[in-house]
This record gives sequence, structure tokens and C-alpha cells, in this order.
Amino acid sequence: MEFSSEELKESGDSTHSNEGENLAQSTPTETKGESPLPARSSRGNFERKRKNRYKKNCWLCRQGKLLIDYKEAELLKNYLRRYNKILIHKVSGNCLKHQHQLAQAIKRARFIALLPFVPE
Repeated sequence: MEFSSEELKESGDSTHSNEGENLAQSTPTETKGESPLPARSSRGNFERKRKNRYKKNCWLCRQGKLLIDYKEAELLKNYLRRYNKILIHKVSGNCLKHQHQLAQAIKRARFIALLPFVPE
């Protein structure tokens, strides 16, 4: 069966001619009758949270410690977790320079048996 172009226009079977118009007209807000949510940027919440944060100051920098000695076992114990894992600098608040020195001192103290490798 072949249809002429006039018959297609009259019957409304032409899907290609009105395709762009149909997509623009059928929005979710019109079909449901609800008002759209206010547009928010995805970075808006991130920027707001970032303003409220405070910068942690390194306790070792404030004390003026230039070097961390492996013999100071009591100081090193403060930077170990419950299972004797070394705290990361984000949790402990150390600067990267002191965190590296701290990790090296803890490893040396473990090797000399001033600190245990595993919890007691």
C-alpha cells in the first residue's frame, strides 16, 4: 500500500515533521502539573561547606619542634591508632613535613622495640 503525501498530512501519520515540536511541548512539569524545583548548582553546597571548615594547625609546628626523635615514645604513642597504625595527617592535623618525620620515627621506634608492632 502506498500513500500519497497529501493523505499522510491529513491523517497525521507524519512523525518526522513535528518531532522537534513534540519534544519541546512535552515537559515533565506540564504532564504532572507540578512546579519545577529551584535550580541549584552542584558546586553550591560544596562551596558552602568549605567556608565553614577551619584550617588545622600542626601541633608540632606550634611547639617549635624542628625534629622528631624516635626516643620520645610517649609523644609517638599519641599518633597511633588503637591497633598501632599510624594516624594520617588529615586526622592528626600534622603538616606533611612533620607527618613524614613522625612516620619515620615511629618505624624506627618499632624496630628498636620502644613501640610495639601489634597491640598488647
